Amino acid sequence: MSLIPIIIQLISGGIGGNIAGALLKKSNPGPIGNSMAGTVGGVGRGQLLSLLTGAVVMIIVGLIKAQMAKSS
Repeated sequence: MSLIPIIIQLISGGIGGNIAGALLKKSNPGPIGNSMAGTVGGVGRGQLLSLLTGAVVMIIVGLIKAQMAKSS
């Protein structure tokens, strides 16, 4: 397992958390809080998307096969 995707998720999540904190002034916990929330969200979202990608592909293939079976 490569650590590169996780490192990218951590960095992009931290950046995204700070951008969101700058945009949402009322719920801004500060730079450290923004970075922590962003990194957790970035890794969580990345892992969830990697799990869902396979499921979505399986659903699409199943739908295509079902349509092909109906038409023949």
